[in-house]
Amino acid sequence: EAKDEIRDLLKRVQKAPVPHETGYRVMARFAKLDGDNAGSRKYWRKVQETSPKDAEAAIELKLLGPDDA
Repeated sequence: EAKDEIRDLLKRVQKAPVPHETGYRVMARFAKLDGDNAGSRKYWRKVQETSPKDAEAAIELKLLGPDDA
């Protein structure tokens, strides 16, 4: 299934020596789809680290709420 292939590719992104904003963005979306809000927050924060002014990351983090939500 394509979704599984994408997940395998994203595992490589996590191990990459250079931050990969697009990969983190996709991982955040997958985590949210899987109901993993903590994981989604983690990857949206990584997007913000690579692109501090990213509006989508800011909005998603606001929608996800605090870590204990």
